[in-house]
Amino acid sequence: MSRETGLPNHPFFEAAQNGLILVPHRGGNLAGMDRQNTPEAFESAVAAGLDYAETDAISTADDISVIFHGSEDLPKELRNGYPTSEEIEKLNHYEVIKKLGRALLRTDELLSNYPELNLFIEPKTDRAVVPLARAIQLQNAEDRVNVGSFRYRRTQRVAEILGKKISTSFFKYRGFQVHQPGVTLVRAMNSNGFNILQVPHDMVGESELDKYKSMGLWVISWAKMGSRDDPRKYDTPAYIERAFTMGFDGVISDHTKELSAIKNGSAG
Repeated sequence: MSRETGLPNHPFFEAAQNGLILVPHRGGNLAGMDRQNTPEAFESAVAAGLDYAETDAISTADDISVIFHGSEDLPKELRNGYPTSEEIEKLNHYEVIKKLGRALLRTDELLSNYPELNLFIEPKTDRAVVPLARAIQLQNAEDRVNVGSFRYRRTQRVAEILGKKISTSFFKYRGFQVHQPGVTLVRAMNSNGFNILQVPHDMVGESELDKYKSMGLWVISWAKMGSRDDPRKYDTPAYIERAFTMGFDGVISDHTKELSAIKNGSAG
């Protein structure tokens, strides 16, 4: 699916169904919320017929890029003594297995084992950047990975390592500074040609969405965490419906089943 823009079209968008990018968060919830970012989660996304998934990458102490989201920003009910990303990054790959009781999925394995998936990958730490870029290079996966981080310098660094051949995201949250003073939307676009803007679903209006699209950007919605009783701030089927009604190009959501229903035309 192409878009008229001054930016070159990127193969990452070719799988967009009717111009919609449907993204199960950390592989989605079909395998269980406690199995997100595991092979079971990504297998369930593929089985549901989805073409995209979102995930997180860190590095072990021996510089292996692995799929992992630490407890630093998980909901309280999911923490249960789970380690942070920084704690895992102090351990080598075998020490991680001993601590967690299981092996973490390596990023190169994810790319190799699920060639059907186009992946949104967030490097969760500074240390994660170089091993992530190497894993993408190893699998020649530049065409089917989008990298984005709340720390914009991480995104920029991955783009530099990969020769700016990769699709990248810019995150809007509490303004465009995103933990790096001086970084604006236009400056970020000019520096590495990013082509996706990720933004909380209740942070922009339809006119602002239209403005970003006219700049050639694909605008993807994600749900801020909050009370389950507040649909504006929690990932619910109602949030998914509202995001597409507003005109977002895509949605990141835990709800794999609902995303699959949209793709297959059976939603609602």
